[in-house]
Amino acid sequence: MFTLKEAVKEIALEHGWRATFMTRPAAGRGCCSGMHFGQSLWTDGKNAFHDDAAAEEEDRRQLSAVGRHWAAGLVKHAGALAALVSPTVNCYRRLHRPWAPDRADCGWQNRNAMLRLVTSSAQTTYVENRLPSSAANPYVVLAATVAAGVDGLVNRLELPPADAQDRGEPLPSSLSEALSALESDRTICDALGDEFIRSGATFSLLFNLGRSYLSGGVLAWLFVWSEVHTCICPS
Repeated sequence: MFTLKEAVKEIALEHGWRATFMTRPAAGRGCCSGMHFGQSLWTDGKNAFHDDAAAEEEDRRQLSAVGRHWAAGLVKHAGALAALVSPTVNCYRRLHRPWAPDRADCGWQNRNAMLRLVTSSAQTTYVENRLPSSAANPYVVLAATVAAGVDGLVNRLELPPADAQDRGEPLPSSLSEALSALESDRTICDALGDEFIRSGATFSLLFNLGRSYLSGGVLAWLFVWSEVHTCICPS
């Protein structure tokens, strides 16, 4: 992913263009950049997310119990995951808009839901998490995804009905809101380690909010330091 981004930027420069992977590079109407994260689990050459028998039940469509539990973990921890997979202030200018996630929900082939569930065949059954931003670190996205998915498997969490009218909890609308959700999610904090969470939250606030000092004055720094001292995972 990093190699791809750097290659695109270099090639663009050679042709007189400037490429960006900023989540929302322009105000007003226009496209936003996400990093949809498709996932499935395989064992002995078989897709553990696929179950032909589940096709008999309309609300499961060949998505196995393993797949449902895994996806349920992502839904449960969506608020905390947002801080890790949408790590900049600009990321939240993408969410809550058309073609971008708005709530912690799921849907069959639904490109508006946070989780797009695909069960076309045994080879192509997967869960697509549409929450990650183009600004995210793919290694952090992977680690956070595994932490949430494993919690779903261990505790046999049940996936909410897909495409339901009651579409789940709203996703965070700001970085500070997402960091608060991460701070209070003991499962994700324990899985990734308090040291990682603390340093990540601190850096995110200093980098994203501290830059406002250049245009917003000293009050921005006061806000940064007050936030840094509160964004620590509980012991």
